[in-house]
Amino acid sequence: MKLFNRIIAILLIISLQACGVGTQSLLGNLGSKPNTSGPAVGPALSQSIEQAEQAEKQAADAPTRKLDIVVPTFDAGLAATKDGDTPVWPELRRAEANLFAIELKNALERTEKFGAVRVTPDRSATAAIYVMGRIAESKGHQVEIDLAVADISGRDLVDEMAGFGFGKRKPKMHDIFKTKSFSHDVDEKFFKNPRHKNKHPYQPVFDEAAAFVVDLLDTHSSKQVDDLTKLTDMRFAASFSEDAFAEHMETKQGRIILTSLPSEDDSMYQKVRAIRVRDQLFVDQLQTDYEQFAAKIAPSYRLWQEQTLAEYQAQRQAKKDAAKAAVGAALMLGLAIAAGSSAYDNNYDPVGDTLAATAMVGAGMLSVGLAGDAIKSAEEAKMHNDLIKELGDSVEIDVAPKVVAFEEKEKELVGDAKEQFAQWRAFLKTIYELEKTPAKTL
Repeated sequence: MKLFNRIIAILLIISLQACGVGTQSLLGNLGSKPNTSGPAVGPALSQSIEQAEQAEKQAADAPTRKLDIVVPTFDAGLAATKDGDTPVWPELRRAEANLFAIELKNALERTEKFGAVRVTPDRSATAAIYVMGRIAESKGHQVEIDLAVADISGRDLVDEMAGFGFGKRKPKMHDIFKTKSFSHDVDEKFFKNPRHKNKHPYQPVFDEAAAFVVDLLDTHSSKQVDDLTKLTDMRFAASFSEDAFAEHMETKQGRIILTSLPSEDDSMYQKVRAIRVRDQLFVDQLQTDYEQFAAKIAPSYRLWQEQTLAEYQAQRQAKKDAAKAAVGAALMLGLAIAAGSSAYDNNYDPVGDTLAATAMVGAGMLSVGLAGDAIKSAEEAKMHNDLIKELGDSVEIDVAPKVVAFEEKEKELVGDAKEQFAQWRAFLKTIYELEKTPAKTL
């Protein structure tokens, strides 16, 4: 029997070999793939080891978390307005200060390079990165903004790139941070293009600014991102209890450095982290208010931009026409004077004097007509300028009061967004003081 089985096995192997089917082919039919990167056992080749180490290092250096960004409402730039510039209307500029922050937030989110991006009333909010803007110029057809970028430690990130050169020198943001300027001129045919129906005329300037922020932060390693995140938590905690949490930080050359962390079991630390979550939720709710504001003024603001562009073009043309008419009037008046002087010359010439008198009258009448055209064009330019001002006065902003609740306590917040945010932080501080526990257990 054993001899019979051996004979059958030998015949089976011979048949398989005759058919060109080997053991490897059978394994391939089971779904296995040939090993092209080396043997599955034993020491790997040196090149494979180096490649694995490099991939591990790249994975360690790549940030695993994304930085959160706060965009405070822009500085309206009213203090920087100079005499002789295009008039600035405070109501419009203050509305733009909110609108520009919202547009920059949207541009930063479109990059998909960051965590949460939030608009806040001022820079007292808590985040790893602060992107601060100032309106240098906004004329409807032309815009220029100044941008400063700093992290929670106080580092001036724009200042660190000063060697690249950013053009003309500008006043520091909040008298502290250096800025980079971005500008854009709206194309004269922008509003006539149907593809631009849902596009903001100033969008290119915000996209360029967002790309600049990405470049500034692109070199941050995973450790730097993690350190900034931890420092963000600790600075928020210290804003409620400096005595309990300031010991974990120190200040060197104007920058705050994290030196240690409290225990995860620290009751005060747990409490303040719970408050931090609630604070983030409140700021997230503020985003809805800002979005509603942007949606509310968008039609009026776009109309203002479109009409301002048209009025600017008309005003510019009116000024050109006025200048041409004034020059023409002066020339014709000169001819009239010359013709008049020849009429009273001692050398009497009936034909010549008659022609001179006719020229004098004609030139005088034409000069009067051209002067009238110049006055008319100047008045038209003033009318266009007044219309631009009226359009600027039509943009307003308001913030509705809101009632907030936390830890079974309620408070009504009133005033504008900045006032409500300050009231909210004071409310959180009151909650913390009422429920805090001893910092150390005896």
